[in-house]
Amino acid sequence: MIRSVIFDIDDTLYSYKNADRAAAKALGSYIERQFGIPTQDALDEINAIMYVNFDRMGPVAASHSRVIRFQNFLERHDLPLFPHTAKMTELYWSAMVGAAVPERGITEFMQALRRRGCTIGIGSNMTAYIQYKKIEQIGLGPLIDYVVTSEDACVEKPEPGFFSFCLQKANEFEARRPHAGRTELRGAAGQKARFQERTMRPDQVPDPASGTEPAAAALSAEEILFIGDNIRFDVEGALAAGMHAAWYHPAEITEKERSGHADALSKCAVLTDFSSALQQPDILLLQ
Repeated sequence: MIRSVIFDIDDTLYSYKNADRAAAKALGSYIERQFGIPTQDALDEINAIMYVNFDRMGPVAASHSRVIRFQNFLERHDLPLFPHTAKMTELYWSAMVGAAVPERGITEFMQALRRRGCTIGIGSNMTAYIQYKKIEQIGLGPLIDYVVTSEDACVEKPEPGFFSFCLQKANEFEARRPHAGRTELRGAAGQKARFQERTMRPDQVPDPASGTEPAAAALSAEEILFIGDNIRFDVEGALAAGMHAAWYHPAEITEKERSGHADALSKCAVLTDFSSALQQPDILLLQ
């Protein structure tokens, strides 16, 4: 049975593609207005810089940095870094976050997961700060229990270390959360009690008969479901780590996708929208 569900963010909780178009439009207009470089030429060059940085840096969170990307663009054209690097970055992210809209049914889906007793996490390849801003914008913050970004994990999906860190975070939250039948102290007393409980030897854990239940058993990888839009990063990475996976893919699956990822597709659920997933909880192993 699934006890925790981890979601990717971009193109899973909201449409990154739509928001990026709005951000690119704002960025391109600024560049053309300030420097006379045609919008599309500037955006094409920045996109090329992105791939150069991916190759140069490898799979690390810094490779997603718009600060570095825009700095590199200005350097190529011998343009002032100050104040334009920061202004371009602020403009881009403000436009993107402002255009972010939650995917249809995602709020209700997360609420349903919580009613079933599941914890909810985030697992995203990106720097942390802007992912928090996106989550706040789409209103899902109160439903999320723990967050893993590649900046924090120091490795990116689909690397095993990323998913190991997700499992660690899920268990750290599980150790902190209140459980049925357990006396829950608040404030400093509660923090002290939870610390003592986590550091007890097995023979020191209270007997349930005493009236105070110990924390729930630790989660295993097979009790976690990972949901994301990228079949290689989110689905194949999670499956390789021993987790369950669901591919969020609103579009029709192409023949190329079927043949290229046949093994993963035979092992994962496919979600076309979150509203319909609410009607098929068995697909997500929630019953």
